[in-house]
Amino acid sequence: MALISRLFVILLGYFAASLAAGAILIAFEWQAWSQMGPGPDLIWLIGYGFFNIAGVLLLPSLIVFAVTETAHIRHPLAYAVLGALGLVLLAWYVGLIRLQPATHFRDGVVAAIMTGAGIVAGIVYWSIAGRNAGGWRKPPLPSQMP
Repeated sequence: MALISRLFVILLGYFAASLAAGAILIAFEWQAWSQMGPGPDLIWLIGYGFFNIAGVLLLPSLIVFAVTETAHIRHPLAYAVLGALGLVLLAWYVGLIRLQPATHFRDGVVAAIMTGAGIVAGIVYWSIAGRNAGGWRKPPLPSQMP
């Protein structure tokens, strides 16, 4: 029963972190989109960002969650670094960041925005689920060495 409730908390933390990262990414793009004329509503765009992040990063995030749960990793810095790494790798995979000399400035801005969104997502996840990572398991028995 403790494992089932822990899985629920992990999913809740993951969806909240994805929503926070999606809101940050859309907030940075909202100014550019709003100058082009009337566009979609901000709430719809945040939902779009949420579904893109939550859908694409689900499998890598599950692997990270399994490792942090089994290793009892509870430090917020670990979750912030893993969140930033995940979103920067996502941006590189999707093609928002290119490894070409002509696009350094734009790519640096995109990498900075993705890093910031990943850090916020990692802290949001830590505040909901990461601070109790591995707490559902029974503590190991002390060794009986003489």
